[in-house]
Amino acid sequence: MNGMVIRESFKCEVLPEALKAIVVDRYDHLLGGTDPVEIVTVDVGQDHLLRTLVEVSGKLKPHHYYAHFVVEGILYVVFPNTIVPILGLDDAEGVRRCEAVAGIFSVPASQLEVQMMFRFEHSD
Repeated sequence: MNGMVIRESFKCEVLPEALKAIVVDRYDHLLGGTDPVEIVTVDVGQDHLLRTLVEVSGKLKPHHYYAHFVVEGILYVVFPNTIVPILGLDDAEGVRRCEAVAGIFSVPASQLEVQMMFRFEHSD
């Protein structure tokens, strides 16, 4: 597994075609402890990474959501039509850039828990 998305984050609340064949797990979660969502974990091969990131970014709702993928030690945080790489846990500039971009899409910086994203955990 190297990617995590929220099904409800997509415009039609349906997984993009690029993700359907690579689903590893699906489970229900209370986002922020109150909003029921379905978390979907996927396994994207290196040879399909760019195509997948671009497709996901084009199908996300315009506000409040993002997806993330980790490939070869790089975290890709995907916002609507925007992909922000973070080159490792010590990439402070990448984290700052990601937080700035998140603000454009009404995602609070407090939701961007980079260490948890690298480990595919999420806060309750």
